[in-house]
Amino acid sequence: MIDTTKEYRNKVAVRLFEIMKNHDNVLTNSQIYSLIAEDLKLTEEDKKIKFKSGAYVYQNHTQFGLLGLKVMGLVSHVSRGKWVITQSGKEKAELDIDEYSNFQKKHWNTETSKKRKVGVNKNTSFQQKNLFGGNLSETKKEEMLSKILEQNKRILDYIMGEK
Repeated sequence: MIDTTKEYRNKVAVRLFEIMKNHDNVLTNSQIYSLIAEDLKLTEEDKKIKFKSGAYVYQNHTQFGLLGLKVMGLVSHVSRGKWVITQSGKEKAELDIDEYSNFQKKHWNTETSKKRKVGVNKNTSFQQKNLFGGNLSETKKEEMLSKILEQNKRILDYIMGEK
């Protein structure tokens, strides 16, 4: 039975670590979804359970697990949709759920704390946080946006054949 709790998501991450550890080669998201579904003995009905957003629960848990393992340095994102165990992951004997949970709590609390310190508003979009780092003056932001808009106009003009 699939669950939507954080504890279950952490369990998925620990199982993902074991799966990745048993595969030296690069695995695609699709392969990982199949392996985790098999490992957790998910039924076809379990795999069809979605969040209100439309995302499949087991795939969402899998992606969060991969992200967590990546932050821990145990897996690496090779390219879009492709993952591999890192040398640190290969050398780690095992990962228990308490270790994973504690690391995640500490990491995400630290990240949230950093964002608060630089004044990133909860309503600031992801792109703005990354593009501006939350600490540029309004004038500098306007200059950067103006340059981006000019570049986009040149690209559109080129595409549309207006040189």
